[in-house]
Amino acid sequence: MSVQWQNQELEINGARLYVARSGGAEQPAVILVHGFSDNGRCWPRLSADLAKHYDVIVPDARGHGRSARIVPGEKTDPTADLAGIIQRLGLERPVVVGHSMGASTAAQLGARFPDHVRALILEDPPWRPYPERPALLSMKPGNLEAEQMKPPPAAAPTPDANPLKRWIESLEGLTVEAIAEENRAEYPGWPRDVLLRWSQAKQEFDRNFFLRKEAHPMGWPEVVDAIRCPTLLITSEPDRGGIITPQLAQEVMERNPAFTVVKIGGVGHHIRFEAYDRYRDAVFEFLEKLDRSEG
Repeated sequence: MSVQWQNQELEINGARLYVARSGGAEQPAVILVHGFSDNGRCWPRLSADLAKHYDVIVPDARGHGRSARIVPGEKTDPTADLAGIIQRLGLERPVVVGHSMGASTAAQLGARFPDHVRALILEDPPWRPYPERPALLSMKPGNLEAEQMKPPPAAAPTPDANPLKRWIESLEGLTVEAIAEENRAEYPGWPRDVLLRWSQAKQEFDRNFFLRKEAHPMGWPEVVDAIRCPTLLITSEPDRGGIITPQLAQEVMERNPAFTVVKIGGVGHHIRFEAYDRYRDAVFEFLEKLDRSEG
């Protein structure tokens, strides 16, 4: 039976955010948090499969899908927005699943709002190794740890230097079909309906997203160290476009025993688009283990 989605607009932190919900509030809740330039409709298969067992909530982030547009220079806090959705809907410690940018938001939710989250599932978050800092070798251990928490120093790039911005601009004026056709060669294994949803999301993406200011930037080591709930990190192949390297995944597990890592080979950054069955199996195995441990 198909899912009868309920659509809502919620006033969260001064912005109207669009949320789809599968219903079934008596069931445990799962939130799906999309990545950069995607939207909630980019979870078609996982949302349908999860809705058989869970109350599934799928928001559009600010500047994405049908949610509020962004004012240039506006300070945004997607983690606080997500916490606001959980509070407004009265959700009791949902499992939060995120991809890429959405995985980063989900992880920060676990770090900053630990009482809001039952568990996390992170699909290839944008965490990268920090460059070596030779000067750190002479630091005392306490200072060294604090320094390692900080993102690497770098000059703030201008929006025009952002390769993602240039890529989005290259899609201006194209139809959904044309965007799909232009990217089909790069993503030959994606199902057609998934590619079309992903392409439509690019048309609905707010270009002012590149002109926002981040309210609470956090380096990934700080986030990882603060998470206390069970967390599944799903990784892929860096040579096919995956972000999380095996070395970084190993460091994450060494820093925090709450993490479990599952690598899905032969695919890139959009793991669930390229290898859905293996991705789904990893997600449900983690959820079933979570239910048993809490039962």
